[in-house]
Amino acid sequence: MTPLDSDGGLLYETLAARLSEAIDSGRVKAGERLPSVRTLSRQYSVSIATAVQAYRHLEDRRVIEARPKSGYFAAPPKPSLPEPRESKPPQSARYVQTSPLFVEYFKCLDRTDIVPLGALRPDPVLLPTRRLASLLSTAARRHADLAASYSPSAGTERLRRVIARRGLDYGCRFDADDVVITDGCVDALNLSLRAVARAGDTIALESPTYFTMLQMIESLGMKAFEIPTNPRTGLSLEAFEFATRKKGTVKALMITPSFTNPTGALMPGANRKALAELCEKRGIPIIEDDVYADTWFGEARPLPIKAWDRTGNVLLCSSFSKTIAPGFRVGWSVAGRYRDAVQVLKRIGSIFTPPIPQLALAEYVETGGFDHHLRKLRRSLAERQQQLAQAVAESFPEGTRLSRPMGGYVTWVELPARCDAVALFRRARDEAILLAPGPLFTTTGRFRNALRFNYGTLWSRTTEQAIARVGRMAHES
Repeated sequence: MTPLDSDGGLLYETLAARLSEAIDSGRVKAGERLPSVRTLSRQYSVSIATAVQAYRHLEDRRVIEARPKSGYFAAPPKPSLPEPRESKPPQSARYVQTSPLFVEYFKCLDRTDIVPLGALRPDPVLLPTRRLASLLSTAARRHADLAASYSPSAGTERLRRVIARRGLDYGCRFDADDVVITDGCVDALNLSLRAVARAGDTIALESPTYFTMLQMIESLGMKAFEIPTNPRTGLSLEAFEFATRKKGTVKALMITPSFTNPTGALMPGANRKALAELCEKRGIPIIEDDVYADTWFGEARPLPIKAWDRTGNVLLCSSFSKTIAPGFRVGWSVAGRYRDAVQVLKRIGSIFTPPIPQLALAEYVETGGFDHHLRKLRRSLAERQQQLAQAVAESFPEGTRLSRPMGGYVTWVELPARCDAVALFRRARDEAILLAPGPLFTTTGRFRNALRFNYGTLWSRTTEQAIARVGRMAHES
């Protein structure tokens, strides 16, 4: 008998995950017969109903197949697409100019009738909304006086202590006093950028990169220097080293080493260590976006670049927006030697982040709810990522390439060269499907045949049909 630990989740999902892992790892071969429902029930000490639910769940995901009067069998191998190639952006910096395409895309985000394949937003069903609502209500009752007063610009001490303690879990040593609470991760990134650079400076980024970073750079009159990036291992350390040999060429680096938006790349630990050392040696501050790191699918959380920072040169930015509470808009910056500059900028901007949501989040993390929730979230995202990859492989034209993230919310689809992602975006938009075309993520006009997909959305028949429809559009282009 093999006991199951459901972590408080649904037992049939835990059992299905155990069986799926056995198939994915090769311990159960394609075409091999699985235990009968009764045998499975005895083996894992679950009810017949739970065993049936687990098998049906796996059948819906096409991990197994049912054969009349024969039972359940591991399904044939899924079609696998090659990964996109490493990007090759121009080796020069340029000023950013917002394209009208951004406006078209952002207007779609406000639509309630659209299937959000290209929107990076966690599905509410993945988040502990009821528990957080209860904690928020409790915090508001206990600390009603906070609604009638100004709070410290650095944030509540309780949440800053929580963040500092969690930093120890992933190799970072900083105190509560080193933390500045911000209005989400975007606010932390923006404050960090303003603390280290000025108009006319050049900022290095991954290519493709998060389009909001490009917009920040544009708004501050800075230039963007895109560095070649591999969809599996992230920013090319060799290319970055070459681009920064001349002192002063690059003022700062903005990077998302864990599950980059939009490719989902994961920079290896050795590269992070080397990058931290190189940037310190050359006097280049690193603004690190760590917002997706808690959504890893592997054995352990990737250590941030900040873990190798010995001189305060790395400005670590993150938030709770992608894990539990996007509506709370609570993030933080651990800015090292730039900490005071970040706090001053915070104060002259929004003054402080509302304290009551901070207290609710601190309570949630301190009582163990956060880690329990993260385990469930990671399982759900890993499953949805596989479902998306399978759907794209089955529906899209020959020559399509697909990144294979080990965490986060997004994957990068490179279509055959003949496909125009911007035309696909507009055509899909007219059919109430939101796509994120590649040119959004660059200053160079490249990635015209690429799309970013979000697998954090609700997986449903509607989602499957939308992906299949986009695949047909790509075939027709």
